[in-house]
Amino acid sequence: MILVDELGNKIYSSIHYSLIPKFGHLLEEGAFRLISNFEVKSTDTTFLLAKHACKINFLKETSVSTSNAFEINGDLFDFCPFEKINNSTVDKKASFDVIGQVIESKPIRITESRNVKKHILEFQLCDDKGTIVSCALWDDYAHQFHQYISTNGNIVEPVIILLQLAKYNFWNSKFLNF
Repeated sequence: MILVDELGNKIYSSIHYSLIPKFGHLLEEGAFRLISNFEVKSTDTTFLLAKHACKINFLKETSVSTSNAFEINGDLFDFCPFEKINNSTVDKKASFDVIGQVIESKPIRITESRNVKKHILEFQLCDDKGTIVSCALWDDYAHQFHQYISTNGNIVEPVIILLQLAKYNFWNSKFLNF
């Protein structure tokens, strides 16, 4: 889970599965919470969802309470220019955000690797400069996007998609995977 403070700083946070019953119902996307008595450790992962050197771990003693809403004085998005994606200069160890117009979408197909079947939906996005980037959504994300496109296929307005926490990955001559 990604937490954001009033300055727009993001930090990765995790809850051990044994503590989910204690905290799961107290945390919801977009809610304002005051969290105290947690552990701060350095990030020990090779891929960062939040570009922060530390992470927060919830403990048995952690306290979560409701908080008044506050204005976030920072940019909640970390958009990556399509040029950086296409020329492979994007930070491959950290997530980023992407926004663009869907200009092509292929049907979902099933691929298998090491006896594990995965559903993939490939599509292309175009930014405001006309730069095109190829993307792939997997499994649940692929089905959600496919359902939206199938349900709204007759709409003449452009479909704009905002993807948060994207990961750069070179797959099958394509770039983005989600």
